Amino acid sequence: MLTAHKTSRFPLVVSRSLISYERERVRASNPKDMTAWDLYLRGLSAIHLGTDESMVEAENLARQAIARDAGFGPGHSLLSFAIAMQTYRHAGKRNQSHFEEMLREAKLAVELDDRDTMAWTFLGLALGINGDYDEGIAASRHAVELNPYALLPHVSLGNCYFFSGQISDSVLSYQEALRIGGSDADILHAHGMMLWVQYMARDYDAACISGRKAELLAPDYLQIQIALAATFGQMGQTDRARSCADKIITTDPNFSCAKFRRNVRWRDTAMIEHAVDGLLKAGLPE
Repeated sequence: MLTAHKTSRFPLVVSRSLISYERERVRASNPKDMTAWDLYLRGLSAIHLGTDESMVEAENLARQAIARDAGFGPGHSLLSFAIAMQTYRHAGKRNQSHFEEMLREAKLAVELDDRDTMAWTFLGLALGINGDYDEGIAASRHAVELNPYALLPHVSLGNCYFFSGQISDSVLSYQEALRIGGSDADILHAHGMMLWVQYMARDYDAACISGRKAELLAPDYLQIQIALAATFGQMGQTDRARSCADKIITTDPNFSCAKFRRNVRWRDTAMIEHAVDGLLKAGLPE
Protein backbone atom coordinates (compact mmCIF):
# COMPACT_ATOMS: atom_id res chain seq x y z
CA MET A 1 0.00 0.00 0.00
CA LEU A 2 1.33 3.42 -0.95
CA THR A 3 2.00 5.90 1.81
CA ALA A 4 0.45 9.35 1.60
CA HIS A 5 3.89 10.82 0.92
CA LYS A 6 4.60 8.50 -1.98
CA THR A 7 1.11 8.91 -3.39
CA SER A 8 1.44 12.70 -3.38
CA ARG A 9 4.72 12.47 -5.28
CA PHE A 10 3.43 10.07 -7.96
CA PRO A 11 2.07 12.75 -10.33
CA LEU A 12 5.39 14.59 -10.10
CA VAL A 13 7.34 11.47 -11.10
CA VAL A 14 5.04 10.94 -14.08
CA SER A 15 5.33 14.63 -15.00
CA ARG A 16 9.15 14.44 -14.93
CA SER A 17 9.12 11.39 -17.21
CA LEU A 18 6.79 13.07 -19.69
CA ILE A 19 8.83 16.27 -19.73
CA SER A 20 12.06 14.28 -20.22
CA TYR A 21 10.42 12.48 -23.14
CA GLU A 22 9.23 15.77 -24.62
CA ARG A 23 12.69 17.32 -24.29
CA GLU A 24 14.24 14.44 -26.18
CA ARG A 25 11.57 14.69 -28.87
CA VAL A 26 12.09 18.39 -29.56
CA ARG A 27 15.89 18.18 -29.69
CA ALA A 28 15.68 16.60 -33.14
CA SER A 29 13.00 18.99 -34.39
CA ASN A 30 13.43 21.96 -36.69
CA PRO A 31 12.84 25.19 -34.71
CA LYS A 32 10.72 26.54 -37.57
CA ASP A 33 8.23 23.72 -37.00
CA MET A 34 8.13 24.02 -33.20
CA THR A 35 5.30 25.28 -31.07
CA ALA A 36 5.92 27.73 -28.22
CA TRP A 37 5.94 24.74 -25.83
CA ASP A 38 8.51 22.89 -27.95
CA LEU A 39 10.77 25.94 -28.05
CA TYR A 40 10.44 26.30 -24.27
CA LEU A 41 11.47 22.68 -23.68
CA ARG A 42 14.44 22.97 -26.01
CA GLY A 43 15.47 26.15 -24.21
CA LEU A 44 15.33 24.36 -20.83
CA SER A 45 17.52 21.59 -22.22
CA ALA A 46 20.01 24.17 -23.50
CA ILE A 47 20.26 26.08 -20.25
CA HIS A 48 21.17 22.92 -18.32
CA LEU A 49 24.41 22.63 -20.31
CA GLY A 50 25.70 25.64 -18.39
CA THR A 51 27.86 27.16 -21.15
CA ASP A 52 27.75 30.72 -22.43
CA GLU A 53 26.64 29.44 -25.83
CA SER A 54 23.85 27.28 -24.42
CA MET A 55 22.48 30.16 -22.33
CA VAL A 56 22.43 32.46 -25.34
CA GLU A 57 20.66 29.68 -27.23
CA ALA A 58 18.10 29.37 -24.41
CA GLU A 59 17.51 33.13 -24.51
CA ASN A 60 16.97 33.04 -28.28
CA LEU A 61 14.61 30.08 -28.03
CA ALA A 62 12.61 31.85 -25.31
CA ARG A 63 12.27 34.90 -27.53
CA GLN A 64 11.09 32.67 -30.38
CA ALA A 65 8.53 31.05 -28.08
CA ILE A 66 7.20 34.49 -27.10
CA ALA A 67 7.07 35.50 -30.76
CA ARG A 68 4.94 32.41 -31.42
CA ASP A 69 2.63 33.21 -28.50
CA ALA A 70 3.05 36.41 -26.50
CA GLY A 71 0.64 35.08 -23.87
CA PHE A 72 2.70 31.94 -23.23
CA GLY A 73 3.86 32.50 -19.65
CA PRO A 74 6.61 29.83 -19.55
CA GLY A 75 8.34 31.57 -22.46
CA HIS A 76 8.63 34.74 -20.41
CA SER A 77 9.84 32.72 -17.39
CA LEU A 78 12.53 31.04 -19.49
CA LEU A 79 13.65 34.37 -20.94
CA SER A 80 14.01 35.81 -17.44
CA PHE A 81 15.90 32.71 -16.29
CA ALA A 82 18.27 32.81 -19.27
CA ILE A 83 19.02 36.51 -18.74
CA ALA A 84 19.43 35.92 -15.00
CA MET A 85 22.01 33.18 -15.53
CA GLN A 86 23.96 35.27 -18.03
CA THR A 87 23.77 38.30 -15.77
CA TYR A 88 25.01 36.26 -12.81
CA ARG A 89 27.94 34.93 -14.84
CA HIS A 90 28.92 38.10 -16.65
CA ALA A 91 27.56 41.13 -14.85
CA GLY A 92 30.25 43.28 -16.45
CA LYS A 93 28.79 42.56 -19.90
CA ARG A 94 25.26 43.43 -18.82
CA ASN A 95 23.81 46.84 -18.15
CA GLN A 96 20.82 48.09 -16.20
CA SER A 97 18.48 47.39 -19.10
CA HIS A 98 19.26 43.67 -18.83
CA PHE A 99 18.38 43.63 -15.13
CA GLU A 100 15.18 45.50 -15.90
CA GLU A 101 14.22 43.03 -18.66
CA MET A 102 15.02 40.07 -16.40
CA LEU A 103 12.63 41.36 -13.73
CA ARG A 104 10.01 42.55 -16.20
CA GLU A 105 9.78 39.16 -17.93
CA ALA A 106 9.59 37.30 -14.60
CA LYS A 107 6.82 39.58 -13.34
CA LEU A 108 4.92 39.25 -16.63
CA ALA A 109 5.05 35.46 -16.38
CA VAL A 110 3.44 35.67 -12.93
CA GLU A 111 0.80 38.08 -14.22
CA LEU A 112 -0.05 35.67 -17.05
CA ASP A 113 -0.44 32.75 -14.65
CA ASP A 114 -0.15 33.39 -10.93
CA ARG A 115 -0.56 29.66 -10.24
CA ASP A 116 2.54 28.73 -12.24
CA THR A 117 5.16 27.43 -9.82
CA MET A 118 8.06 28.05 -12.19
CA ALA A 119 6.96 31.64 -12.86
CA TRP A 120 7.25 32.39 -9.13
CA THR A 121 10.50 30.39 -8.97
CA PHE A 122 12.21 32.41 -11.68
CA LEU A 123 10.81 35.65 -10.25
CA GLY A 124 12.40 34.75 -6.92
CA LEU A 125 15.71 34.00 -8.61
CA ALA A 126 15.63 37.24 -10.61
CA LEU A 127 14.88 39.28 -7.49
CA GLY A 128 17.69 37.55 -5.57
CA ILE A 129 20.23 38.14 -8.32
CA ASN A 130 19.11 41.76 -8.49
CA GLY A 131 19.86 42.14 -4.77
CA ASP A 132 16.20 42.30 -3.74
CA TYR A 133 16.74 39.51 -1.23
CA ASP A 134 13.62 39.77 0.92
CA GLU A 135 11.31 40.00 -2.10
CA GLY A 136 13.14 37.07 -3.68
CA ILE A 137 12.69 34.98 -0.54
CA ALA A 138 8.96 35.81 -0.48
CA ALA A 139 8.46 34.90 -4.16
CA SER A 140 10.44 31.67 -3.80
CA ARG A 141 8.52 30.71 -0.66
CA HIS A 142 5.30 31.18 -2.61
CA ALA A 143 6.64 28.89 -5.35
CA VAL A 144 7.39 26.24 -2.72
CA GLU A 145 3.86 26.61 -1.32
CA LEU A 146 2.39 26.11 -4.80
CA ASN A 147 4.39 22.92 -5.35
CA PRO A 148 6.48 21.68 -2.43
CA TYR A 149 7.53 18.61 -4.45
CA ALA A 150 9.27 20.55 -7.23
CA LEU A 151 13.05 20.87 -6.97
CA LEU A 152 13.79 24.32 -8.43
CA PRO A 153 11.58 26.37 -6.06
CA HIS A 154 13.65 25.05 -3.15
CA VAL A 155 16.87 25.89 -5.01
CA SER A 156 15.62 29.41 -5.76
CA LEU A 157 14.69 29.86 -2.08
CA GLY A 158 18.08 28.52 -1.04
CA ASN A 159 19.81 30.89 -3.45
CA CYS A 160 18.00 33.92 -2.08
CA TYR A 161 18.92 32.89 1.46
CA PHE A 162 22.53 32.29 0.39
CA PHE A 163 22.82 35.60 -1.48
CA SER A 164 21.51 37.40 1.60
CA GLY A 165 24.00 35.63 3.89
CA GLN A 166 21.47 33.38 5.64
CA ILE A 167 23.56 30.24 5.23
CA SER A 168 21.76 27.94 7.69
CA ASP A 169 18.41 28.61 6.00
CA SER A 170 19.93 28.03 2.57
CA VAL A 171 21.24 24.62 3.68
CA LEU A 172 17.74 23.47 4.62
CA SER A 173 16.39 24.50 1.20
CA TYR A 174 19.19 22.78 -0.73
CA GLN A 175 18.85 19.63 1.37
CA GLU A 176 15.14 19.51 0.57
CA ALA A 177 15.88 20.03 -3.12
CA LEU A 178 18.37 17.16 -3.06
CA ARG A 179 15.87 14.94 -1.25
CA ILE A 180 13.26 15.67 -3.90
CA GLY A 181 15.56 15.75 -6.90
CA GLY A 182 16.36 12.14 -7.67
CA SER A 183 17.31 11.87 -11.33
CA ASP A 184 16.05 15.34 -12.21
CA ALA A 185 18.66 17.15 -14.32
CA ASP A 186 17.96 20.33 -12.34
CA ILE A 187 19.62 18.71 -9.35
CA LEU A 188 22.95 20.05 -10.59
CA HIS A 189 21.92 23.51 -9.33
CA ALA A 190 21.34 22.11 -5.83
CA HIS A 191 24.68 20.27 -5.81
CA GLY A 192 26.45 23.35 -7.17
CA MET A 193 25.07 25.61 -4.46
CA MET A 194 25.67 23.03 -1.71
CA LEU A 195 29.28 23.17 -2.88
CA TRP A 196 29.36 26.90 -2.09
CA VAL A 197 27.57 26.42 1.24
CA GLN A 198 30.08 23.76 2.32
CA TYR A 199 32.93 25.94 1.10
CA MET A 200 31.70 28.82 3.27
CA ALA A 201 31.50 26.41 6.23
CA ARG A 202 35.12 25.44 5.43
CA ASP A 203 34.03 21.82 5.04
CA TYR A 204 36.16 21.39 1.93
CA ASP A 205 35.96 17.59 1.80
CA ALA A 206 32.16 17.75 1.64
CA ALA A 207 32.40 20.55 -0.91
CA CYS A 208 34.53 18.30 -3.14
CA ILE A 209 31.84 15.62 -3.06
CA SER A 210 29.06 18.07 -3.97
CA GLY A 211 31.22 19.61 -6.65
CA ARG A 212 32.00 16.25 -8.21
CA LYS A 213 28.29 15.38 -8.36
CA ALA A 214 27.50 18.70 -10.02
CA GLU A 215 30.44 18.41 -12.40
CA LEU A 216 29.29 14.99 -13.60
CA LEU A 217 25.95 16.55 -14.58
CA ALA A 218 27.45 19.64 -16.26
CA PRO A 219 31.23 19.39 -16.84
CA ASP A 220 31.48 22.84 -18.45
CA TYR A 221 29.37 24.79 -15.97
CA LEU A 222 31.52 27.79 -15.11
CA GLN A 223 30.15 28.46 -11.62
CA ILE A 224 30.91 24.88 -10.58
CA GLN A 225 34.50 25.17 -11.81
CA ILE A 226 34.90 28.47 -9.95
CA ALA A 227 33.70 26.96 -6.66
CA LEU A 228 35.85 23.86 -7.15
CA ALA A 229 38.93 25.95 -7.96
CA ALA A 230 38.44 27.90 -4.72
CA THR A 231 37.91 24.67 -2.78
CA PHE A 232 41.03 22.96 -4.11
CA GLY A 233 42.96 26.19 -3.59
CA GLN A 234 42.05 26.20 0.10
CA MET A 235 42.94 22.51 0.41
CA GLY A 236 46.36 23.07 -1.13
CA GLN A 237 45.60 20.60 -3.94
CA THR A 238 47.59 22.55 -6.50
CA ASP A 239 47.15 20.28 -9.52
CA ARG A 240 43.39 19.98 -9.15
CA ALA A 241 43.05 23.72 -8.48
CA ARG A 242 45.13 24.48 -11.57
CA SER A 243 43.00 22.15 -13.69
CA CYS A 244 39.83 24.00 -12.65
CA ALA A 245 41.54 27.37 -13.16
CA ASP A 246 42.54 26.36 -16.70
CA LYS A 247 38.93 25.41 -17.48
CA ILE A 248 37.75 28.76 -16.13
CA ILE A 249 40.20 30.74 -18.27
CA THR A 250 39.36 28.63 -21.33
CA THR A 251 35.65 29.36 -20.83
CA ASP A 252 36.17 33.00 -19.87
CA PRO A 253 39.60 34.35 -20.94
CA ASN A 254 38.87 37.64 -19.16
CA PHE A 255 38.13 36.06 -15.79
CA SER A 256 39.71 37.69 -12.76
CA CYS A 257 39.03 37.87 -9.05
CA ALA A 258 38.10 41.52 -9.48
CA LYS A 259 35.52 40.50 -12.08
CA PHE A 260 34.20 37.81 -9.72
CA ARG A 261 33.76 40.44 -6.99
CA ARG A 262 31.71 42.59 -9.38
CA ASN A 263 29.57 39.70 -10.61
CA VAL A 264 28.38 38.06 -7.40
CA ARG A 265 25.34 39.58 -5.70
CA TRP A 266 26.13 38.40 -2.18
CA ARG A 267 25.22 40.72 0.69
CA ASP A 268 28.02 39.51 3.00
CA THR A 269 31.36 40.83 1.75
CA ALA A 270 33.18 38.36 4.02
CA MET A 271 31.71 35.53 1.93
CA ILE A 272 32.98 37.19 -1.24
CA GLU A 273 36.47 37.67 0.18
CA HIS A 274 36.62 34.07 1.37
CA ALA A 275 35.78 32.92 -2.15
CA VAL A 276 38.37 35.25 -3.66
CA ASP A 277 41.00 33.96 -1.23
CA GLY A 278 40.49 30.43 -2.55
CA LEU A 279 40.55 31.58 -6.17
CA LEU A 280 43.83 33.41 -5.66
CA LYS A 281 45.30 30.28 -4.06
CA ALA A 282 44.15 28.36 -7.15
CA GLY A 283 46.32 30.65 -9.27
CA LEU A 284 43.61 32.79 -10.83
CA PRO A 285 44.52 36.43 -11.61
CA GLU A 286 43.68 39.23 -9.23
